[in-house]
Order: sequence, then structure tokens, then C-alpha cells
Amino acid sequence: MHLIYTTVNRLCLVAIFLVIFCNHGIAQEILNYRGPLSVDKYKGDANYSYKVIGADTILHGSFRLQKANLDSLLKKQDYSFDFAGSFRNNYPAGFWKFQFGEFQSNSGSQVIDYQYRIAVNGTQEEASGDMLKGRPDGLWVYKVDKIQDSKVSQTLFKSSIDFNNGIPQKTFRIENDSLILAGRFLRNGLAHDEWSLYETYGLGAAENWIFDNGLLKQIQTELDGAKNNTTIYGAYSGATETINLDTRYLQAVSIYYFAGSGLDRAVGGKMQQLLAQNATYYKKIDAILSKLGESSFLPEFKVKVPYFELTEEEKQQLLLIAENYRTAHA
Repeated sequence: MHLIYTTVNRLCLVAIFLVIFCNHGIAQEILNYRGPLSVDKYKGDANYSYKVIGADTILHGSFRLQKANLDSLLKKQDYSFDFAGSFRNNYPAGFWKFQFGEFQSNSGSQVIDYQYRIAVNGTQEEASGDMLKGRPDGLWVYKVDKIQDSKVSQTLFKSSIDFNNGIPQKTFRIENDSLILAGRFLRNGLAHDEWSLYETYGLGAAENWIFDNGLLKQIQTELDGAKNNTTIYGAYSGATETINLDTRYLQAVSIYYFAGSGLDRAVGGKMQQLLAQNATYYKKIDAILSKLGESSFLPEFKVKVPYFELTEEEKQQLLLIAENYRTAHA
């Protein structure tokens, strides 16, 4: 009798285990979707893998979203795109490639192997590199090419940046059709040493930003042989705070620079323009990935700025200003 009772208990435990295992297996089943999909402002045909856990849809496996319209191309112009990569538990992972095209067909066409080949003019954007849990990892390259007769006739923009789990590392290079910027980062992503800006057909650096462990000390410019050195935070030795090198930082540097140098904006400020251009392209990719899953793609160049702690009176004044602003817009 005891033997029968023990056997029944064991059978019950096995049955319970199988039920739990099967339910878990069903929840983890990888499914596939093919059909229309909208991501940010991009609407196209998608093919991706996913799994359902509870009420959540988790992207897991290969992913592709693309659009190209031959009729639009033949009539006037076509805006095409192709995003391909993979996800792991809702995080972009592995190799990714993004392509954006704006093309017009030209009069040239030919038949090759019983297929029509149509030549196009326009621009082609392409970004590619590896992702690690939603962040760029390793070398990322972003290119914008001018296309003439289906061939690259000119590179309008190119950015090459090394990342370690989202943190920019080592040296980087950003260039457009008239400027080349080269600089480097410390392992923690802080800007360091000289960031030098060259004009494509010039001799020597037209503009240098001198960083020391993230703090921008000085901006040096040269125009027609005349050199100008402008101190930014060079004389500051107090408390600092680490922030992203973003639009707000560039605006602050611009105010310091032009007020301190007395130069016209046509002379300086080219560094800001190129960095802002690079940030715009990266933001384009971030807008797509952040709508799909868990991602933080922005390059997050790090810098340090002086930090001045507010007094209690100043904090109260800021709170009052904020309250008055909310009341005025209510």
C-alpha cells in the first residue's frame, strides 16, 4: 500500500512538472510576423520574429523593415528604406544595417539577363555596426553618398566612431564635403586632447578644440594666416559636472566663443556645425530603434562643465519662475 501511494505521488509530481514545462514552452514559442508595419515615420513591409510573455510582445530573432516603389521611381522619385538586424529579448543585438534612399530615375536603362536595369540619381544614407543590448558596440560607420547613374559620385558625409557598450572610445573621424574632424575620447567617453578640424582643401587645422579630461580649455582658429586663441573653461579649477555633448552644450560654447573672440560666426563655429550634423544622423537611427524595443543609440559624447551649486534663495526663485510660467500657460 505504501509503495502504491509513493508511486502515485511521483506520478502527480511528474504530471505537474510537465504541465508547467509545457505552459512555459508555449509562452516562449518564437512566432513570426510578415506584413505592413509603421515605425516612427516609416511605413513598409516587415518580417520579424517575436515571442509573447504574458501580455507583452517581445521582439526576439531576425528583423527587417523595407520599402521601395518602382512605380514612384519611374513617375518622379522614390523614398526607399531598408532596416535589417536582430533582437534578443527586445534589445537590438548583433549586426544592424540601416539604408535610406531618395532616388530619381534617369533616361539610362539596359537589359541584363532578361531583366531591366534602371539607372538612378539621388542620395543614399547607410549606417551599420554591431549592437549590444540596445547600445552601439564596436565600430559604427554612417555614410551619405551622392548617387549618379547608380554609382557613388561623391561622399557628402561620413562618420566613423568606435563604441564600447554605447560609450565612444579611442579616435573618431567625422567629415562632410568640405570639413574633416578628428579627435579622441578617454575610456569613459570623455572628450580629451585636441579635436582638430581641417578644411578639405586647406593646409593645417582650421580649428582646434583643446580638452583636458572632458573640460574644454581653449578654442584655436586660423584664418588667412591669422591665429586666434579663445579661452573657454581654461581658467576654471572648481567643481564640474559630466554632461552629454549635445545641442545645449554647443550653444553654450558658441556664446563663450564668439563673446570671447570677437570673431564673426562665419569664421568660427564650423566644429559645432559638423558635430550637430553627426548628432542629427544618430538621432534618426535612435528614433527608429527606440520605437521598436529597448534601445539607447545616441552617441553620448561626454564633456565636463563648471558646476555652481545654487543657494536656497536662488532655488526658491527658480521654483517661483517655473510656477509663474505654468500659470501663464494654463
